[in-house]
Amino acid sequence: MSESSLWKIEELLEYTRKFDSELPPLYDFEQVRPIHREIEVVILEHWSRLHPVIQDFVTSWWQQWTTLKKEIEGLSVEIKQKTSMLLNYKNNSEVKIKDLEEQIKTKPSELEKIRSDLQEKEQKLQELEGMDEEKQLGIANLRINLEKELAELNLNLSEMQTKFESTQVQVVHSFEQKQMIFESEVASLKEQVASQEQKIQDLKNQNQTIKVQNENLRIVEEKIWEINEKLRGLSFTETE
Repeated sequence: MSESSLWKIEELLEYTRKFDSELPPLYDFEQVRPIHREIEVVILEHWSRLHPVIQDFVTSWWQQWTTLKKEIEGLSVEIKQKTSMLLNYKNNSEVKIKDLEEQIKTKPSELEKIRSDLQEKEQKLQELEGMDEEKQLGIANLRINLEKELAELNLNLSEMQTKFESTQVQVVHSFEQKQMIFESEVASLKEQVASQEQKIQDLKNQNQTIKVQNENLRIVEEKIWEINEKLRGLSFTETE
């Protein structure tokens, strides 16, 4: 039996190539299953004998498969980046909240020290109440100043407490919003990955179906060739 074209399609004798498929595609065998490696080795070995439409199909399938794999890899990288950004933002928010908590904890102790100092001064004032009128007037002014200072400290502490609580609420709310956005983006990216993987699986199924059909066609052609050979042999015998 002479070497003939495999999977020959008689109706496409004048087929024009749609891809640069005269040479077989360069597969990355590390990314395909062992069964595919075995199949592709056979196809690549007989590439020059395949009909151009089959060469085009395999080339097209390979190009689309490669594109989808690259898209999935890119989406996976983006998912990792989004997840890392979310983690960093969460950590930064927790640090800010802790800093604010530390600040609000230290301020009451500072105020308490000032109050203690003020009480000591008040005790001294009480001890000086028996002095003359001029000195008592100076003591009264000192008391007024000290009480004013204490009132300002109380006001500052109250404002600081309010600011801390407001800032804490804003930080938590902002973090929750960003977390929802990041999680939504990650979920969307995962859906895209799943969609691309399904497309790859569909391509694999299509390719497998074509290979089975072509193999069946090759077997039929071989049987037809054998029958024709037998018929030629019979004709030759009758002639003799």
